[in-house]
Amino acid sequence: MQSFQKTNTITRLRSYRLPAGSDFHPTILEAALATSAAPTYFSDMAIGGSKFVDGALGANNPVAEVEEEAADLWCEDTGHLQPLVKCFISIGTGHAGIRSVSDKGMKNLIQTLQKEATETENTNQQFLGRWRNHVENDRCFRFNVEHGLENVGLAEFDQHDLIRAATSTYLKERGTKGKVRSCVENLRTKEYEPTAAFIKKLKYEKTHESQRPSQMLSRATTSEIAELITLGNSHLKVPPDRITVDNFKQARHYFTKALHYLKGDASSSLKQVSRLCHKLMETSLGLSMRARDGTERKVYANQAREYGETALNNVRRVQDQCMAAQVEFLLTCVGVWQMYLQARTGGLEPRDHPGRGDVEIEMTERLQVLARFGNLDMEAYEAQAQKYLGYVNDSSRVREWER
Repeated sequence: MQSFQKTNTITRLRSYRLPAGSDFHPTILEAALATSAAPTYFSDMAIGGSKFVDGALGANNPVAEVEEEAADLWCEDTGHLQPLVKCFISIGTGHAGIRSVSDKGMKNLIQTLQKEATETENTNQQFLGRWRNHVENDRCFRFNVEHGLENVGLAEFDQHDLIRAATSTYLKERGTKGKVRSCVENLRTKEYEPTAAFIKKLKYEKTHESQRPSQMLSRATTSEIAELITLGNSHLKVPPDRITVDNFKQARHYFTKALHYLKGDASSSLKQVSRLCHKLMETSLGLSMRARDGTERKVYANQAREYGETALNNVRRVQDQCMAAQVEFLLTCVGVWQMYLQARTGGLEPRDHPGRGDVEIEMTERLQVLARFGNLDMEAYEAQAQKYLGYVNDSSRVREWER
């Protein structure tokens, strides 16, 4: 809860204590009176020698205050809040119009409210920009009645029927209904509280990244594993021409931790492990192709193959033929890339490698198997096949890539 101090500063009113917070702790009654003390309607509220008025005069849309408060609670050291937030919901009070008035004092208030209304939307746009990744992944929502409240004034509490009707109409709109469904689905999948223990665990693992996976903390909830995978995916949602080594390393970091926890969870399925190994195969291959050092390229390529073989072994055990075909295709891509690396290390032109003809035949066979399933994007697979075969067939393309 927030209130606006008459010294033109915003004060956050808490029912809890922060390690570095103030000793200012009003009662719930004092806080309620302070945060609702709209000028000309209610008297300001005196607490501990200070006077407070409605917090809307300082932050009509308090979303930035919420962000800062959450960061102070959960990630005071880093301030890196977004990876810790599963769902962010912002609820407005509607786009209310401002009517003309004759009283001079009221006119001043109206001018202030008009300014605050504009700043509210500006704040919202800035907020949506900062949290655009959450918005795109249905993890951040803004609900605000668009029409019907233009003629409802600040003091017209007796218009609750009109407010209810406008809100009901807004919620029935097609666009709003879709957002509500996505929001509900997001909240339904939340299975744990964002406790200090989980935050502490993430900090611990970040500090001990050099440890082997077997030395990490061994357990995590289903939602925590899902969060790690989401974090990994977020680093890969970058246009191909802009993705960097750091993007791949960050994705790999989160996927590796998720895989470690998944393997330690007796309720996880072989298919879940396979999907994550498939992601790690793709990520390791991406790292190999972007690494500058020849040794690193080989190490990442070998890791890609290891993850791929683990994924393939698991999907064969559950007899998922479609997924097995996809893994086999990517393993062939890894094989082509390893052939390219082997040729360059040995001083050969990749197209002169003795195994080039075999991998071309193998790639053709993989594409034929994929085409049998009928529900796959074969154009994408064919383009990917041409991309990798280009490294062993097209010398000019190889030289261009190596610049």
